[in-house]
Amino acid sequence: MSDLDTILKNTLKGVTEKFDTARHDLHEQVAKLAKAVQSVTDGMASVELVPSTNPATNNEKAILYHLSFFSPGQGERRALKNLRISMDGYPISVTTQDPPEVANIQNRQQLEEMMQKMVSGKDSSLVAMIAFVLRNKAISTVESIPA
Repeated sequence: MSDLDTILKNTLKGVTEKFDTARHDLHEQVAKLAKAVQSVTDGMASVELVPSTNPATNNEKAILYHLSFFSPGQGERRALKNLRISMDGYPISVTTQDPPEVANIQNRQQLEEMMQKMVSGKDSSLVAMIAFVLRNKAISTVESIPA
């Protein structure tokens, strides 16, 4: 093996480890969030982390994920956040549209804090979406009771 092979393998190892760590942390936290949403809504809703299919956002430099709320009863996905992981791993760039927000998550702890904020803020889009699903369930349950 030549010196260039060794240098390249070592460089790739470092780049891959940083990216994989950030991606693993993100997937793990979203799985926890999805489990909480499914539990609270009795399976009527969840969140999903979906990679962008746009080659301009998914390339050799970064991957963009869309964190979305999904309720099969409503049949649509609602955007919560866009999360971009560069080949350097952290920071993970986070953007939202409603309200407009841009943030950089520097580490796993900040990622956990972001997820906690999503479920604890009464102004959180996620909380509002879950409340809507639960209200609709309550309304449909009351309306289905024979008079």
